Amino acid sequence: MLAFGITRTTARLLFAVAVAAVLTTGAGLADAQADSGFFDYPQTTLDGEISANMAVPLERCKEICSERSGCLGFDYSHEASICRLFKTIARATANPSRSAGTRSVVQGYRAPSNPPPSDAAAALLGRSWQCTPARGNSNKLHLSWSVFFDRAWRTTDSEAAFVDRRTQTVRNTDANLVTTLSLEATFQVDWSRLGTVEIDRNVVTLQCVNDDSCIRSLVSTSLSSDCRGFCGGQPWTTEASMSHQTLRFCDAEAALNATVALRQLNSGVTVSTAQQQERRDPPLVCWITDPTGTPLNVRNRPFGDLTGEVLQNSRSIKVTQFSWDSRGHPWAAVPGGWSSAKYMTCQASDPYE
Repeated sequence: MLAFGITRTTARLLFAVAVAAVLTTGAGLADAQADSGFFDYPQTTLDGEISANMAVPLERCKEICSERSGCLGFDYSHEASICRLFKTIARATANPSRSAGTRSVVQGYRAPSNPPPSDAAAALLGRSWQCTPARGNSNKLHLSWSVFFDRAWRTTDSEAAFVDRRTQTVRNTDANLVTTLSLEATFQVDWSRLGTVEIDRNVVTLQCVNDDSCIRSLVSTSLSSDCRGFCGGQPWTTEASMSHQTLRFCDAEAALNATVALRQLNSGVTVSTAQQQERRDPPLVCWITDPTGTPLNVRNRPFGDLTGEVLQNSRSIKVTQFSWDSRGHPWAAVPGGWSSAKYMTCQASDPYE
């Protein structure tokens, strides 16, 4: 079983200190032009050298400024319907009756409602998500498998797309069955609407502002043949909702870099570290695969007395403990007792989990 993470107490403490130190360091937004042509500042008035003053609608005000190369910004009075164009901008101040737009971020003032993505931060986020393509192998209780996984990343405007592609070949050594599965999972995250980010070693949990929708997910799976008898038809699970997402990075350093990048991309994000707990190996997911198709008996101990309980064929269970009897036969701890692991097929854990 492959596992990644920090397990020693000292390392966990040092990592938590490093996270706190990095995440409390602020980072400015890049001075880049928004897709609309202007950075939007609602309830704002500008000060500077005015090149024109006219009575036009707000949208026309924006058009005129965008058509003039010497116009660095505008503000608009909603009470008087007056548009002011600026050839220089000295500063911006709050004004509930006006709206403003500028070609560049106004330094020393609050962030615009459409903050620009930082190219450096976006690149860091992308590098953090991408893992080096690799192959993992395992042989666990009649199930041998190999997996090739690759991760890609792209960004458009204020969104990040995390793409996880995997191809897994599974062999049931008892039944001599081979199945190839492929999965592509994509999570589209609007980082401008993120509210909180929590980091726990290599796991980053994203939560949107006010539990609103800022995450979209798409998962597609294909099977070369029916493998429900020994792999359940879905070797990977994803956690996704419209407002919550858990992402597993390759290692703790990558997760830390991703969290720092998200903080830079959205200065309003609240970052926290999860309470450190001892990490245990994840349970194996096992399926009852008795070739006779009959239910599997449950005993009070390995090769002990029958409890009267049975496990139906094809049922999936989570197993965290195995044992062997005096004859060397494997047994698995199941709800209510023990059952023979000879009639189970267990899925190995995610190589990046």
